[in-house]
Amino acid sequence: AVIFGSALPQRLRKKFGYETKVKRSDVMVMLIVVAVTLILDLAIAVGVGIGVSCLVFAWDAGTRLTFSRAESSDGQSVVYSVGGPIFFGSIKPLMDLFPDPRTEPKQVTVLFEQAEIHDWSGMMAIKRLHERFEHNGAEVTFQKLNVSSQRLMHKSRDLWEGVNVMTEEKVDVEDDPLVRSDRIHEDTHM
Repeated sequence: AVIFGSALPQRLRKKFGYETKVKRSDVMVMLIVVAVTLILDLAIAVGVGIGVSCLVFAWDAGTRLTFSRAESSDGQSVVYSVGGPIFFGSIKPLMDLFPDPRTEPKQVTVLFEQAEIHDWSGMMAIKRLHERFEHNGAEVTFQKLNVSSQRLMHKSRDLWEGVNVMTEEKVDVEDDPLVRSDRIHEDTHM
């Protein structure tokens, strides 16, 4: 009854007193596991359920991309902000987010503040983006990669020859007030 109730539309759930909602994909996984258990074996059903859940997760994660575009007031440069996981399941949506480079300004900056590159496909998508902009006469830079993405990109640094993604930001820790206040507290507690 719980599985059936969670698959109902919200209007009917409220009518019958089912206030919580289970994702339809989870219901489908449960139904598939039950069906495989009845037909074959519980161990096989668990494996099938794990496989289907992995595929559903990859599909959902591929749709979690965020994107924003800001053009300078003089129209000479544009900044794109990308967020979300960049991996084999999100490449197509990522590439579709970027407009035609022929109509865009020639100074392009792509910020990856909230994004994380997970695999080879994600790195190749960034390389493809770079080539797409550069073939249309734009100068593109990629900035604000997180540490794990930079580490992944560094392992394949030969691929990035000519691509501006490996810029490191120098941080002066000595002048950081948080670090300085921690040292002051350490000195007073000794």
